[in-house]
Amino acid sequence: MEKVSLKSLDMRGKTITTHILFHTARAIKGLGENDVQEIVTDRYPAIVSDIKAWCRMTGNAFVSTEPGEKHQVFYIKKGPERKPDKKMALVISTNALDELISPLGFALGAAISNNEVHIYFQGPGVKVLKKNYNEKLGGGSAVFSGPARKGLQDMGHDPPKVKLAQMREMGARFYTCAPSMDRYGVSPADLIFGDIVLAEYITFLEVMRVSDMQIYV
Repeated sequence: MEKVSLKSLDMRGKTITTHILFHTARAIKGLGENDVQEIVTDRYPAIVSDIKAWCRMTGNAFVSTEPGEKHQVFYIKKGPERKPDKKMALVISTNALDELISPLGFALGAAISNNEVHIYFQGPGVKVLKKNYNEKLGGGSAVFSGPARKGLQDMGHDPPKVKLAQMREMGARFYTCAPSMDRYGVSPADLIFGDIVLAEYITFLEVMRVSDMQIYV
């Protein structure tokens, strides 16, 4: 019988599966092959679908789930280590809170699902890479940014700077448009990470040429 991890992962209260699966990926990384990780979540149909899809992409085995009245328990068996076999290229040209949710969610999902992730920030999007940057809603809705941020985080939509740190932990690489940094007053010393590549279109075009997935925002 497979060994079950002694430490259950409690993800109750969160329904965003990139949040759940980032912590799942981190927990499983510390296990031995064929060990089983237990995860407890709220009872939410989308979580079941995403966990099964994540297992198929990463080579981990979906063992079973035990649904309860309000919560559900998942058992995932760790599979053999795999190198990333697909590449994502993402271009972000915005710094608006609502417009960052989807692209960063897809990028984090790709990073935790055995994909090589590369992200190029340009235009006002370079502001997202600043230390302590606080993203806001666009236009007249900016005044409601605080409650919006809290509502999103309660669900499991971590702030962009947290998502970027999570992606970096999973091997993602970041690039920023140097002329856009000049235009929006962002200096190299302002950047959240020290290994961000300062570049323009041609550098990232080289990445895009061999990418399996491309997203522009």
